[in-house]
Amino acid sequence: MRKDIQINVNTETSNATRDSETLGIEQENLQGKIIFKPYPFVDGACNMHVEGFKEPLEMTKEDDCYTIEITRGLLVPPGIFVSFSITEPENTSGIPVFHSKKIYFKVDDFIKQGEEEPEEFPTWQDRFNSKIAEINQLEENVEHAETDRENAELERDRRVDSAIENIIDLTDEYNQNAEEKIAEYDQNAVNRTAEYDNNTTEKTNEFNNNVSEKRQEINETAYERKSELNYIADGIKDMTTAIQFANFEIDENMNLIINTAEKLKNTNFILDEETGELEVEING
Repeated sequence: MRKDIQINVNTETSNATRDSETLGIEQENLQGKIIFKPYPFVDGACNMHVEGFKEPLEMTKEDDCYTIEITRGLLVPPGIFVSFSITEPENTSGIPVFHSKKIYFKVDDFIKQGEEEPEEFPTWQDRFNSKIAEINQLEENVEHAETDRENAELERDRRVDSAIENIIDLTDEYNQNAEEKIAEYDQNAVNRTAEYDNNTTEKTNEFNNNVSEKRQEINETAYERKSELNYIADGIKDMTTAIQFANFEIDENMNLIINTAEKLKNTNFILDEETGELEVEING
């Protein structure tokens, strides 16, 4: 019965698939083949490289694949690594145009003649004791795991409690700071309001005093100006009236004599002889 093994390799990615992981059994000789099938197909001379072999093994081209016989020399326990290369037909020893990745094949062993006989097969009691030991070990492992779980839960609870305490402390501190800040703000607001009210009252009083002073000063100035104007107006009126009632005469010496009424008692008439002008002077 032949045991052919087909290896499909994608020449674009060098990835390989095979229909068996076992190449055969040591020293077995069933004349099977290794069938190397690249796709897309690469035409040329194909060699199979075996790790540990000095020279590559030449393969035979058949239509769309390459083949080689599985010889006893390939069945080396525990297994071998193989890869495939293809060179151009006219240059079989040249640089390969394709090289696959390494592929591992397992080679099974068999009981050789002359080997020591195996120890006596274990009895059912040995197997029972072995199972009991396994169960005891599992129980011990479970106990350890349960202890670890309980410790982990205790640690988790401790961390949670600590976190809650920290949150409570932070909340209390925040509330206290908030109350202090609010009280400080309220007190500042009261102080600012009182300061503003005081400043407003002072500024209002100062303004009113300034207004009263300025008003008094204006009234006094206006009164003085009014009195002065009245005085001037009276003088002008008296002068005008006096002039109307004045009598002018010339004496024997050709001097001008001015006879004034009672209203002109504070008025002096002066004749400038050089210019001939009559000057009037009103005494205060």
